Amino acid sequence: MTEMLLSKDLEFQKRSKPEQATILSIASSLISLLTALAEAQDDILEAISRNTTITRFLLLLTSDELASSPDIVSLRSDALACLMILCEDNEELSDKVVNSKEYRTYGTLLSLRKTANSDGVLACGVLHNLFSSLDGQDIALGADNSLLIPTLSQALKTFEPGQMTDAVGWANPVEYQQLALEILASIGTTLNTSAEAEPQKEEKPEVKDDEEMGDADEEISDGEEEGGEEDDDEMDDDELEADMEMVTGADRNEEDSNIDDLPILKTLIDNALPELIRIASLSPTDDVSLRLQGHALSALNNIAWSVSLIDFSDLHNAPIQNAWDPVGRALWTQVIAPILATDTADIDLATHVTSLAWGVARSLRGRPNTPFADEHRRFIALYQATKGSPAAQNLEDPFQSLSVKCIGVLGQLALDPAPIDRNHDIGTFLITLLAGLPETPTADAVEALNQVFDIYADESYSYDKEVFWNNNFLKHLDETVPKVRTMIKSIDKRANSELRLRADEAVLNLNRFLTYKRKNKPQA
Repeated sequence: MTEMLLSKDLEFQKRSKPEQATILSIASSLISLLTALAEAQDDILEAISRNTTITRFLLLLTSDELASSPDIVSLRSDALACLMILCEDNEELSDKVVNSKEYRTYGTLLSLRKTANSDGVLACGVLHNLFSSLDGQDIALGADNSLLIPTLSQALKTFEPGQMTDAVGWANPVEYQQLALEILASIGTTLNTSAEAEPQKEEKPEVKDDEEMGDADEEISDGEEEGGEEDDDEMDDDELEADMEMVTGADRNEEDSNIDDLPILKTLIDNALPELIRIASLSPTDDVSLRLQGHALSALNNIAWSVSLIDFSDLHNAPIQNAWDPVGRALWTQVIAPILATDTADIDLATHVTSLAWGVARSLRGRPNTPFADEHRRFIALYQATKGSPAAQNLEDPFQSLSVKCIGVLGQLALDPAPIDRNHDIGTFLITLLAGLPETPTADAVEALNQVFDIYADESYSYDKEVFWNNNFLKHLDETVPKVRTMIKSIDKRANSELRLRADEAVLNLNRFLTYKRKNKPQA
């Protein structure tokens, strides 16, 4: 097929119309078959990506080698989608795409990603997967995901609730807008690669025919500069360098230089966050709007959790905190609080917004004049309303359940300098949960213990005496010790190893915590 498309003896456009139609039909069917097989099993995907004939075919269709033929170019979207799947977590193929001198596909990808249409977003998806697969390798001119964010953000600007179209596949704006959100969600997990903890990231959606997850991070290949004429549509080093200066803000104030150490976060704040907040704060009236709102919340969740892992006690990170602070506040007041106020019965939406709230509250920890109002009461009500609901559980990872997330965000809202009334409400709720053992789910109890340790770890906190001691929390915690030990014995180590490990740690810390509090009881 590749040879037929490249034939010099009988060029494609000189063939008869029936021949052209047959070739295009076969090529289209091959792409669809390869995509379906790649999605079916990992070993099939690996076999496809190692097949030189197949990869040459895909690299040809995703390059500008045959750009003079509109009919062949029409196959590019599906070919890009297939290549995006194949390059995910695939270092060998990603390296081949970047360094191939035969069709210079990488240069075409860098050019395509500038336009906020289906091919542009798909090119961003391929590049994101390239960047991720080749993470740690030298990227020419520092090319990274920050190059993709402006295009992905621009693609989202046209989305409006209720938008109608007769277009199908990747020609449908909703399809590439959803992909743009999925790529941004994946980028959101890469902001702070030095962090040891893992963010509460939303699970990557499985790639489907017209809904594919993109990931990418790549460099300029030397092959794009060597030999032969370079296509006008391909990016050269000067263009890429100019783009990088734009997204990294080369002329930004010296005092803000630290935020430039995280160009991806800076570009997200400048470009993507306004659109993500807009879509996440919609009042969906149709299934499409509801679906895209969920993806926007996932992206915001991943970004907020990655930011929350940055050590803001290090003064070197103060510019990052200052840049994030208004964003975190906007997320709370424009997205989280309004959704909570609707008393939504949608468990998926409630889980999304609770996870986001946990990450945002962590990222604003210790900041003055936080935007938190009475949302803690709504999270308590949400926990109680969904308690025992199968839809609110996560059987694979109980620590990702809605109930645990409610406890997590409540713990953050109770931290110093929380007002005494709010701390009292949350502290009482957590102690009541622990007193409810064995009815309280194990993961909930473990998370409640961990939050209690954080909230009341320091006797200098303004609420420690007023809430912890005046309400006999020490006595109530003492009474939970035998219940917690019984709880641990009921956990199957082999079936639930992580749950058992975290429960063991919580009990060990409970004993230490109680000893510490007894030694530091305030004077009467």
